[in-house]
Amino acid sequence: MATQQEEAIRQRLRAVPDEPGVYLFRDGRAQVIYVGKALRLRDRLRQYFTPGYAQTARVDEMVRRIYDFEFVQCANEVEALVLECNLIKNYRPRFNIRLKDDKNYLYLKLPVTEQYPRVHYSRRVQNDGALYFGPYTSAQSLRGTVKSIRQLLPFRTCSDEIFKQGKVCLDFHIRRCPGPCEKRISPDDYKARIREVALFMEGRSDVVVRQLEGRMGSAADHLDFENAARYRDQLQSIERIADRQKVLVHGRDDEDLIAYARKGNDVFVEVAYVRQGKMVGHDGHPLDGAGDAGESELLRSFLLQYYTSATHVPRSVIVPGPVDDPDLMR
Repeated sequence: MATQQEEAIRQRLRAVPDEPGVYLFRDGRAQVIYVGKALRLRDRLRQYFTPGYAQTARVDEMVRRIYDFEFVQCANEVEALVLECNLIKNYRPRFNIRLKDDKNYLYLKLPVTEQYPRVHYSRRVQNDGALYFGPYTSAQSLRGTVKSIRQLLPFRTCSDEIFKQGKVCLDFHIRRCPGPCEKRISPDDYKARIREVALFMEGRSDVVVRQLEGRMGSAADHLDFENAARYRDQLQSIERIADRQKVLVHGRDDEDLIAYARKGNDVFVEVAYVRQGKMVGHDGHPLDGAGDAGESELLRSFLLQYYTSATHVPRSVIVPGPVDDPDLMR
């Protein structure tokens, strides 16, 4: 860094407020190379420009590349936390630890406000009243889950153009769709089905079981033995799946269990989803830019980016080490 530029930075540091906020470092080409958050911007920024501050080779290289900085003052540290995450996703700075290819993650979308919702996949979460489940890094895993649920609780996946033709397709005849296009199922019953799908995706199969048991009993009371048998078969299928889910803890709280493996600069984070005491799924997430970052920084970066995109945040998240950010862990 040129002496003239060093003096310019020292002058600018005097004007930095001692308030919460987010800071950005730029290199000589004006590219954002790092985004960070601070409870006290002035103190945090001065640390970087103090000789001998860099504790790792990664930080040392970053400091040597800093040509300029900018900051955004925030009302509080929580606001700064949200802004930091958004800026990291926007700029994908070289020296930040980042979720690899998060733009390609899949979500399952249930547009519950529609009369006959179409269950389908989405790459984005929108504020459109729909239910979203994800993100999933493995499309194969998500599609396998949906296939299993659809065998138990048939629903439509066809496009709106095909649906509007008003004719049942092969899915109806192989019992993968209840035929809403020909009104073979009422809107209320179909929406109840979609709610059951949502419960299943949340790992709350016990609620679905109770509902099906009630319907089976009601059908039997009305001598509707055909539907009673259909509900019985669905119950047996659900219970077979539930039996394969290993009981990890005795309780009803939802938890995510996080672990990671590291080899050189490569880091892979695994998230196991525990719902009502049973492990209902897991997903893996490779990280970019981890370098020689410490465990606390690595976990903080993952938690910040993953849970701001996640559609469900459980009551508890179990991590393998300390995370030095009280606002993030609230």
